This record gives sequence, structure tokens and C-alpha cells, in this order.
Amino acid sequence: MNYDKVFKNVQNLHKINFKQIIKVNKYDDNFSLTEDYYNFNKYVGNGVYQNGSFKYGIAGCCTKCDSNAILDKNEKWNKKDKIDYDKYYKDYRLKYVSHGSHTLDFLNAANLDKTEIQDLFKNKSWIDTPILFLMENPSIDYEIYNECENGKFPTNTWYWIHRRLQEPSNVNLDEYLKQGKYGEMVYSLICKYKLANAYLTNVIKCGLNGYKNGKDNYLGTVWYKDECKRTCINEILTKEIQMLCNGYEEIKVFAYGSNAYWLAKDYFQNSSSETLENLDIQLVQLPHPSSRLSNNFRKYVVKGIIEDVLKSKKQFALNHKYLPVVKDVETQLKKCFAMNDIEIGKRTHNDKLAIRTKTQSSLFNTTESLISEVEIIAGKNNQHLNNSVKIGYGYNFLTGEFWGWNYESREFIEYENIKTFDIFKEVIERLVL
Repeated sequence: MNYDKVFKNVQNLHKINFKQIIKVNKYDDNFSLTEDYYNFNKYVGNGVYQNGSFKYGIAGCCTKCDSNAILDKNEKWNKKDKIDYDKYYKDYRLKYVSHGSHTLDFLNAANLDKTEIQDLFKNKSWIDTPILFLMENPSIDYEIYNECENGKFPTNTWYWIHRRLQEPSNVNLDEYLKQGKYGEMVYSLICKYKLANAYLTNVIKCGLNGYKNGKDNYLGTVWYKDECKRTCINEILTKEIQMLCNGYEEIKVFAYGSNAYWLAKDYFQNSSSETLENLDIQLVQLPHPSSRLSNNFRKYVVKGIIEDVLKSKKQFALNHKYLPVVKDVETQLKKCFAMNDIEIGKRTHNDKLAIRTKTQSSLFNTTESLISEVEIIAGKNNQHLNNSVKIGYGYNFLTGEFWGWNYESREFIEYENIKTFDIFKEVIERLVL
């Protein structure tokens, strides 16, 4: 456990958070969540303090994407709800601005100074493996934002933390593994698993907000323009990861909810960031704090996943290959099956197999059609599968899983013993390993 290395990395994270994302007045290299820079507001009982605020206020915030944020009605946007775009969404803009918080910030909020944190890490077997907790984007205003000169609303209270916290020895994990707990949940995980180098942030730092039916409302990242998401990830999240992992060769990433997970997965596997080249990356999805998962089950799901990842470098490990291009996968499969005198086409036939593919869009590879899933399918009594009913087998490039499917009974089947599956598996493993 190298405290000095962690401390130096946190100083650099603070520069990103408080000079680039939001701009804090009177920032210096000692900036921290202490009374020198932060007003801790009064105690209100039951271990709870009111939200604090940055002592010298906020001078401004990042505006890189302000003119290029929301999809317009002529572009590809989420129309599942068939909503009235002009009525509800045309005036939405990037409004609320968040930043990240590190283990050292949480411990400062628990009133531990540098010496006490060093002693804690030394005596309690804390680990300094880089841990990244990811949320998607800011939502509505919970009275934590102040308007600045450029018309945006950066947080004026320390994001994810806000106030004084309990000392680590007094934190009960199960108390915070509940619906609606965000920073509190992560702090309890930090304390339970002794994570000295954990960092919590939104993948996209700005919320896309407007008013719907007279109420403050926000949109998920599916509504943001690709260029906006790409800019924020490339210019902010990349720097955060670089600083968090400076001097380390691995990172364990826990993404809350499917949107944060898929943004992260696309970035880690399809971007050309040099920051990621030499990192061993584990990425896993956790249930979002706002999900309807029962709290009785949530604590077992969250703890089980985190413990598995912390104990092993293999659980949920990502390879660094991009998702393959559709035409490359099809070409390789056709070539290999042809060597075994089997023709693959687009339609099933007694002497022919059919190939089906699904594609995946990417923020970071926009020139090629990437493949998310490939299937070999055959109608009943195909000579190459020895099947009496229509079946297929395939591979999901997103989850890294082979599968088999019975189209008649509509259920998964054992695929290893299906005739010709070994040819298919050989091609896939050559492409992804």
C-alpha cells in the first residue's frame, strides 16, 4: 500500500475536477475536502449534517459540448415513447455539472487528516488497486447546484459526499446497500472492502435538463449527441483514469446500471486511447441505485459481485481487441466452413447453413459495422447439424458467450455436441483471443 503514490494521484484528480470540470475559486495544490477549502454545515441529528459548500465559491465550469448536446428530431433518437419532441425536448440543454470523488475525499469528510489516513491504511490492510465506480450522468437539482456566469449550474457542494461522514469503523455496509443510496453506498463499500484508491464519477459529467409539464426533468445519455459523449469521455474520463491508474497496471470498474456499463464497455474495447493500452481491465455491471431490485436481494448481489472481482483478476476481465467487423467475421466463417465442404449462405437449406449477424454501434469506431452477435442456423434435417428440428448456435461478442437455441421449443440447448460447432468455435476464438 503506497500512500504517497495515491496522494499524488488524487492531487492530479483534483486538478481535473476543480480546474477543468468545475472551476473553484482560490484553488491550489493542497485543495481538499477540509475546512480550509470547504464549509461543513451544521449537524441536524441522527448522524446527519446539512450539505456543505465550497468555501470560496465556483468561478465557472466546462462548456466544451454546450452547443452540441441533444439530438434533434431529424437525427436518430430514442422514439420508443413516441413523445412530442417539439413540445417537450427541443429546449433541453446541458445544465447541471458534476465531478468525481476519491477515497481520500470521503475520508477527509469523515474528519480524518493526512496522518490519520496514513495510519488507517498502514494498520488496517487497505488495498490501493485502482477501483472505478461509474454512474451515468447527473439528474435533477437536489439543491446542490449554483448558477455561474456562463448560465450553467455546477455543483456548489462536494459531489457524491456533500457533508460530514461517519468514521470508517462506524459504517454499516448493509445500511447503505439500499435503493436511492449513491455516494453513501460507495463510501460504505470503500470502508467494508478497504479500498484506498477508489473513485466515483459520472461517465458524462453534465446533465441534459429542461422542464416537462412544469417540472425539472433530465434525459439519459441515449439522447446526447455522439460527439458530445465522445468529447466528454475522451477529454475528461480518460484523464481521470490516467491519473487514478498512474503507477498501476490494472483497474477494476463497477458500472451502475446498463447505460453506464455499455458506455464504459464501448470505451474500453473500442477506443484508441493510449491510456488503456497497458491496463488490465475488469468491468462489471452493478444494479443501479434507483433500480427496483429488492433491497433484500441488492446487498447479496452487490457484495457477491464485488467480492468476486476483488479476489480474482479473471472475473469479468476485458480483452483489448475491438469488436470485430461484420464482414471479417462472415468472411472467416465462410472460408473455414468451405474448407470442410460446407457452404454458408443467407438462407437455410438441407445442404447449406445460414449465417445471421447483429451489429453494434460504437462512439469510437464509426467507420465500420461492428458485430455484436453471430449465429449459424439450419432448418430441420440439415445434413451438417444432424438435427430433427430447426436449431442454431452462436456467439455473443458483448458478453463473450457461446449459446445454442432450439427454435421449436424456444429454449437454450447444449451446443458443444452439435455437429460443426467445433469449426465455428475455432474461428470465433481466433477472432477474439
